[in-house]
Formats: sequence, C-alpha cells, structure tokens
Amino acid sequence: MQIKWDEEKNKLLKTERGISFEEVKKALDEWEYRIEKNTKPGRMWEEVIVFFYNGYPYECAFVKDISDNNKRFLKTVHKERKRKYLFK
Repeated sequence: MQIKWDEEKNKLLKTERGISFEEVKKALDEWEYRIEKNTKPGRMWEEVIVFFYNGYPYECAFVKDISDNNKRFLKTVHKERKRKYLFK
C-alpha cells in the first residue's frame, strides 16, 4: 500500500497535536490497527485508520486514489476517546 500526505499538514499536526503522519505509517507497518468507514456526516467517502499511540486511541482519515486502489492519501489524524473499546 502506497501512502501519501501533505507535508504542510504534517508539520501542523506535529505542532498542534503532537502526532505525525509518519506515526500513522508506523502504525500500519508495525502496530495493531483497524480500518473502518468514516461515520461522520459529510465524510462518508473517507475511511479511518484506528490505532493506539502512546496509550491513546487515534483516528486517521484517508481517501483512496480512484485510479489506483492501492494508494492512500492521509487527510488528518486526531485523538478519539470513543474508540478505546476496540482494542480491549
């Protein structure tokens, strides 16, 4: 799976949320994670990667490339306390 992201957004995430897209990539390569449909209104075309980072659940929204189903573009990542139940 090929993963891409906007570098400016990545810098913003590091500064504001203390997590980066590199950590999401690491989650996909090394940690336990789940991929689910995004249930937020207006975001039904996105999927989310759910994983734990520093003991807390995170969601990373992404979209698939319509021309190549193997490519993903990461949009954002944030803490998601409602997901704690997934990994018990």
